[in-house]
Amino acid sequence: MPISRADIDRLVALSGADEGFFFLAMHSLMERTLRESYPELIIVENGITKFPFNKAIYKLNEDLWNKFHDNRNIQPSERDLLKRLNDIKLSHEKTHPVRHCYATIKKNLLPMHIQCFVTFSQAMGWDKRLTLGIGRLKSIDWDKKEHDYDLLQENIKKIDELISENENLREQANIYIEENEELQSKNEKLQNAAVNAKDYENKLNAANSDNKKIREYLDFIRTVTLYTRTRHDYEQTIITPSQEQRDILDKVTLEEDYLVRGSAGTGKSLVLLKTLEKGIADGKINKESFNFRLLAYNKTLTKYNKYITSLLGINIPEKSVTTVDSMLNTLLKQAYPDNYIIYTFEKCPETLFVDENFDRKSIFNEADKFIWANNVSKIEYLDEKIPITGMVVPQQLTWRKNMWEAIEKCESELEKQKGWPRLFAAKKLNEFVEQNPQKAKELGFFTSYSFVDEVQDLPPVIISLIKKTTEKSVFLAGDSDQSIYLKGLKSAELSLSRKTLFRLKKNFRNSKQIHELAEKFRNTIPGREKESYPTADNMGLSVSHYQVNGLGDAYSKIMTDLRFNLKALETAPENICILCPKKQPLEKLAERIKKELNQKTSFIYDSDKFDFSSSEGIKLCTMQSSKGLEFPIVLLLLPDGKLLYNDDNSIIKLDDTATDEQEHNLLYVAITRAMEMLSIYIVENDKQVQAIIDLKNCLK
Repeated sequence: MPISRADIDRLVALSGADEGFFFLAMHSLMERTLRESYPELIIVENGITKFPFNKAIYKLNEDLWNKFHDNRNIQPSERDLLKRLNDIKLSHEKTHPVRHCYATIKKNLLPMHIQCFVTFSQAMGWDKRLTLGIGRLKSIDWDKKEHDYDLLQENIKKIDELISENENLREQANIYIEENEELQSKNEKLQNAAVNAKDYENKLNAANSDNKKIREYLDFIRTVTLYTRTRHDYEQTIITPSQEQRDILDKVTLEEDYLVRGSAGTGKSLVLLKTLEKGIADGKINKESFNFRLLAYNKTLTKYNKYITSLLGINIPEKSVTTVDSMLNTLLKQAYPDNYIIYTFEKCPETLFVDENFDRKSIFNEADKFIWANNVSKIEYLDEKIPITGMVVPQQLTWRKNMWEAIEKCESELEKQKGWPRLFAAKKLNEFVEQNPQKAKELGFFTSYSFVDEVQDLPPVIISLIKKTTEKSVFLAGDSDQSIYLKGLKSAELSLSRKTLFRLKKNFRNSKQIHELAEKFRNTIPGREKESYPTADNMGLSVSHYQVNGLGDAYSKIMTDLRFNLKALETAPENICILCPKKQPLEKLAERIKKELNQKTSFIYDSDKFDFSSSEGIKLCTMQSSKGLEFPIVLLLLPDGKLLYNDDNSIIKLDDTATDEQEHNLLYVAITRAMEMLSIYIVENDKQVQAIIDLKNCLK
């Protein structure tokens, strides 16, 4: 019997009655549909008809995979749907106490089950006109200012109590699940073969009885994770900004420059992308004529923004979404066709940066990281003696005069070279636009609108170039407490004329537990942004943390948690990301994941191969490459007490204060990538940096 309008109308009518009846009705309709779709799964035993609901969902998932994968790449929305189907099985488990023990369903948790029903309707391809009634159900009220979290808080409290009694509970839960699956499999095979399976039924019942606390733990944790996942799914489905974000979007006219600030999770990037969408809808932005550019500081974030714009339904030209470096290269080829950018000190000719008073690296350091980066003039450097914040250099006038002369000599030599350091090239492009505005226009330097994400990691010389080559409006988004390089956010404010500043204060990405840890840690950041005090009220699990004596122990803990998430919580592998400050431990973990879990992995920092819309498996990423990204579950590995790994060839030389601030910012970024669950693994070391020590204190 196909789904009908009468079926949906019955559900809508039941929503105003008892929540338990309504909940059972939803699952009854889903089971009827599955029985009709997979009649071969129906079992008749001793005159009693049984139907394996979970097996049917697995079959549905398999059929959809084959359908989506038929001679083409799976689309992001399709992959997202496949991930969400597992949640229906967890929701279905809640029907047993309602059906058999007359248990109730708390109204504040009912929306997560409704979302599972919506997911099912999408998977079955039901006519959207029939399912519109579900959206009118009184139970869905995600935008309420105050949520009744009593039941969630009670579950979280019980989870924490059980873990405090037994810290190896996850490991024991993994063993219980594996043994249970084995017994169930044998029991099912015997039943299918019409053999007396009473012995295995008794063993199964005994296993369930002996592991009461483990089953309680699994029930509590599944309830919380199902709630957090389905809430996020609902928000993703409607793709509606929060009220705070809508207020900003209502004020944006794209007639002036805008800077949106806010701490991690407040949705700066979403506001930026929705502003772009608004500009296209209003007709101000013409995506066919390429009168705008969407910029990010690295390839990973650029790919992520492309992925998000596709989910939002904003179809924009490939060339309009790019990295800042790609923009620099394009402009350089137009203005100086014979020149190209060199990115490291080692690739500079040995004849450059030579002076009797200084070593080559010191000259390069001062020029690239301070003078070129900040557009510093001779008057500012010598007469005003502006401070060289964070850089390990003396600042006496004689030293400055000698250094300025050395850099001027170097710039004269660079004019004769084809390869230019990145920020020298940016400086030259700024001068080109100032001195040859008409020529720059003819060469296509200008665009009407520029949208720049994570602007805090861009130096002033690049922000200045973006501003000079934008004719109408610049829209910037950033947070100084997430700067993992030298800061550009302050200069961004100074560079913009006719500027409107917006500040976001509501964290909608992270759970309340993750947010509270992040804010506690943010208060330890030297020079932190003091004007921003965001709030969050999405409930989630407490942050898990382990302090272990060796890297091998950390690997083992991570593997235990991966098994737990994949098996017990049936988490889609693509929803899990492992973060680490360096690549080597991630590569080691990838080997173990393949060998022990038979799971695929994908390296986000491998920007040439990784694709957010199609890459499968557990994600692995360095902390630096995780900027601007978000993942439902994050496992953060801190392997050796360090966060920055500049080798002897590094051109970055920061003083202790600047280094400490950068390390704190990097760790803050890593913590706030997690949306629902965060686990931290700290390998003890006698020489841990202060940021890790501060994090350990926050976790106590």
